[in-house]
Amino acid sequence: EIFENSNEDVQLKILETLQLIISSNKMKIETDNLDKVLTIACKLFTFKNIEFKNPIKLLFQTFMKNVMDNFTQNLANNPPELKDCVSTLLKNLTEIIEGKKKEWINPSTNSKGLGIELIISLISAAPQVFQDENYFKNFITNELSELINKILSTTNDSVLGIKLCRLCLVITQKLKIGFNLLDNIIAFS
Repeated sequence: EIFENSNEDVQLKILETLQLIISSNKMKIETDNLDKVLTIACKLFTFKNIEFKNPIKLLFQTFMKNVMDNFTQNLANNPPELKDCVSTLLKNLTEIIEGKKKEWINPSTNSKGLGIELIISLISAAPQVFQDENYFKNFITNELSELINKILSTTNDSVLGIKLCRLCLVITQKLKIGFNLLDNIIAFS
């Protein structure tokens, strides 16, 4: 609420503070914190001008890397709350890509593209998690591949299509997971 009622200088300071907290890796990774950062950054991304877009993307990418670093470091302990946090984050990102209305982000090509970029960041930060953990491997091969196929077969938006094709490349290159995307990529192009 303070954030929404502040001027751009204050909002930029909030963004810079979030970046410092996240890049220092001092924030405890739990679902409430993930949701709060995602909410604030999505509101900024949706409502602000172009000056805010790149710092917000950097904030997101740093955040995704830290989440996955934390998850990877604690993988041996396999705390269920960390797995729940990452799975909730993936669910929220797929809903953004699908264009489902969230209270904190409006569906648009930009927000869908942001969701794709953030999933790419998660996969790039810790590909071994998506290869080794059955839940995440199933998420990629079932839910995400189905969503990619659905969007590629129905969209006329070249920016969104190219980002989805990039996601497909990251999945096949980093995870060595192949699924039936080739037909839809060819049909899209």
